[in-house]
Amino acid sequence: MEENEIKIKFEPILIFRGESILDSNGADILKAIEREESMISVSKKLGIPYSRVWELIVRIERVTGKKVVITQKGGKRGGKTKLTDFGKKLVSMYESALAYINKNIGPLSQYISISINSQLTMARSSDYIMDIVVNNAIKKGCKIDDLIIGSGLSLAMLALEKADIACMHLYDPITDDYNKSFIERFWLKDRVEKIISFKRELVFAYRRDLPHMELKDIIHKLLNGELKLINRNRGSGTRDLLDLLLKEEAKHLNKEVEKVVGYESEYQTDDEIIKMISSGKGDIGLTLRYLAEKHNLKYTHVKWETYECFSLKNIANKEEVSKLKDIYENTVKSYKDNIIGYIFE
Repeated sequence: MEENEIKIKFEPILIFRGESILDSNGADILKAIEREESMISVSKKLGIPYSRVWELIVRIERVTGKKVVITQKGGKRGGKTKLTDFGKKLVSMYESALAYINKNIGPLSQYISISINSQLTMARSSDYIMDIVVNNAIKKGCKIDDLIIGSGLSLAMLALEKADIACMHLYDPITDDYNKSFIERFWLKDRVEKIISFKRELVFAYRRDLPHMELKDIIHKLLNGELKLINRNRGSGTRDLLDLLLKEEAKHLNKEVEKVVGYESEYQTDDEIIKMISSGKGDIGLTLRYLAEKHNLKYTHVKWETYECFSLKNIANKEEVSKLKDIYENTVKSYKDNIIGYIFE
C-alpha cells in the first residue's frame, strides 16, 4: 500500500463559553457582509448557500446573546445589512489571532505532511548536528518524520501533541534564557522531558569579498539598506533573534526593520542561507559558524545559543527516542573536537 499523508493546518477559532463561534470560513462571511452590505450578495460572491450565511449569524447570536448584524430598510436600492459593533469586534479578534499565528508560527496556508507509517514525528529547527542524529537513526531502522519547520511551529506542534519531539532555540530577552519560558507558556513543563541539549555559535555570515565588520556595523548597514539580507522563515528562532537585534537599534536610528533589503525573504534551513550567500544572491545572513567556516565565508560572532530537544513524557521510553539519545551521546559526542562552533553538554 502506498504511503498516505495527514496534513495539519493551524488557524484561530473564537470560542464563547466552550462553544466555537467563529473560524476562518465564518470570518470570511462576516467580512464579506461588511463589504457587500447584503447577505444575498455575500452568498453569490462566496459561492455558498444563502441559508449557510444565515445559519452562521443565527448561531453566533444564539450562543452569545448579542446581535451580529443590523438591517437598515428603505432607500432606492433597498435595505442594507451591516455588522454591529459586536460583529466588527469578532472580526477584529479573529484578525489579531491570525496575525499572531502568521508571525509566530507560520502562514495559515502552511501545511505539514506527516507519514501515517512513521513511528516518530520530530518537528525541529534546522541544525547540522541534528541532521547527523536523525540520518543515523533512519539508517538504523527508525521510521521518523523529520519536519524542519522552525522553532515556533515545532513548539506549537508539540503542545498540540501533533509531534512526539520538538527541537528549538527560542530566546526570551526578558529572562535572557532559551526555551524554558516558552515551554511553560505552552503548558508543557510537566508534559515533556529534555532528551538532547547543546550550545551552538550563531554568526552573521557574509560574502568573502566584503570587509570584516563588527556586529554594530552590520546592524547599521542592514538598516541603512547597504546589505542584502537572506532571512530565515517566520517562526524560526533565528529570525526571532534577528528581529530583536534589528528592532533595538532601529529605534535609535528611526528606521523600519521591514524595509531592510531582503527582510521579507524566507528560507527554511541554514544550508539555504549559506548557499544563497555563496552564490552571490545575497550579502549576509544570520546562521551557524560551523557552516560559515565550512563554506569559507567571512563571519562575525553574534552569540552562543542553547538548542534543545524535548519529547512528550508518554513516549520518552519509546525505542526510537532511546536510539536518538544513544546516537547523540555515543556517535556525535565522539568527534565533538572536530565540530567547530558547538559545545556539547
